Amino acid sequence: MWYNILHEVDHVSKLLQSPPVGIDVLQYEVGYVLKFLKEYRENGLSSAQTDARDMAEELEMPMVFPTTPGPKPKRQSPYEPQNPDPSLTVTPEEKFRRDVFLPLVNSAITGTSERFKLMETFHGLFGFIYRREEMKRAVESYTLKESCADIEKTLGDVDAEDLVREISAAVTAVPAKETTGLKILSYIYRNRLVELYPNLSIALRLMMTVPVTVASGERSSSRLKLIKTHLRSTMLQEQLSALAQISIEHEVTKSLDKDELIRAFSALKHRRVDF
Repeated sequence: MWYNILHEVDHVSKLLQSPPVGIDVLQYEVGYVLKFLKEYRENGLSSAQTDARDMAEELEMPMVFPTTPGPKPKRQSPYEPQNPDPSLTVTPEEKFRRDVFLPLVNSAITGTSERFKLMETFHGLFGFIYRREEMKRAVESYTLKESCADIEKTLGDVDAEDLVREISAAVTAVPAKETTGLKILSYIYRNRLVELYPNLSIALRLMMTVPVTVASGERSSSRLKLIKTHLRSTMLQEQLSALAQISIEHEVTKSLDKDELIRAFSALKHRRVDF
């Protein structure tokens, strides 16, 4: 049972640690995991029994459910029936399902739902501008005005009426190859169209800069432990921040021309007097 559950959860866990993942993709994957868990709660015990039976046969072990001694029966009066009702007795399989299987799966469903509850709220707020198709669908279904009003009410950084006009224009004017919100935002800045789409650019920036998880922050704290050791106890905050940024953004650092940086640094620090 644990293998079947954790196999699905592990996929989302790895997805959470991926830097380029967006909330729209994560929302879909989490929804799939919740759907799987709910279906597994209804039909998963039989498949788990089949897998366990195969393992038991391979290991030459008996395939039986664990049983525990029940409470000592009470002494009955002569007027009560001596044989108990068979419908009131609980089989070991049903007891296992009630005491182990259902609490385990329900705990997984509850934990997953509570963990991503805030993500669902955020997706409900910005979901209509994640992709070009969502923007177009909001325009055609006449829900764009309501969605823009929710953003203005929640954030207060954009004007709802102007945002409606900008999204309606962007759906038609922006090239069709710009399919996602990130690509549309890059197109706006690349072609210097911020003055034409000021509210849309603000909404897209807010949507893109909200982190999916705190994994990046945790990695940054881990980097600090590697940089400021006991041998660097006199390091000041400015130098520590600079080294941490270089270490965190190591991919950008590798693309820089080190020789040009060294020449620029030496030109600022040399003590030769030019005659």
